[in-house]
Amino acid sequence: METNELRANALQDFSARVHGLEADQWAAPTPCSDWDVPDLVAHVVSELLWSVELGRGATLEAVGDRFDGDVLGADPVATTDAAIEASVATFRGEHAEQIHTSQGLVPAEHYLTQMLTDAVVHTWDLAVASGQDRTVDAAACRRVYERALDARAEIDAAREVGLFGPEVPVPDDASDLDKLLGLLGRDPRM
Repeated sequence: METNELRANALQDFSARVHGLEADQWAAPTPCSDWDVPDLVAHVVSELLWSVELGRGATLEAVGDRFDGDVLGADPVATTDAAIEASVATFRGEHAEQIHTSQGLVPAEHYLTQMLTDAVVHTWDLAVASGQDRTVDAAACRRVYERALDARAEIDAAREVGLFGPEVPVPDDASDLDKLLGLLGRDPRM
């Protein structure tokens, strides 16, 4: 299954968690120590909005500060669903083969894998924050974990600058999701 379709599945899992939030859970902390639930959802929505523009070939400079500030608006659930739909549709259609990122131009497949990783991890983050089902699409988890193993040097470099916490040991027979979380410095036993 292509990466964008795996991402669509993982994003549907994310959407289900957003839809499952109770009113009082919107203020809950998340496993990302600097973010509460609105910060986490806004981060994902902002990335999705950026992905539409970047997928169409825009540069970072062209997008500028368009997605700074409140991207969730009055109806964060509807905004999340609309952003998911637009992002997935962008990469189902004609899209740029090279995506402008803060690391320079990267192949669309690489960019989509990064976006898939965020969808998987942040779905788990939101599930933990709200006490919902932590299950994320198994095929998406498998793909992301395999790619993370291949990119271990990048992950370790990101860990050195504080993007990930120390690796958390997990049992050898742990799920792909739990292995991924441990590799990225999250404790799947939370």
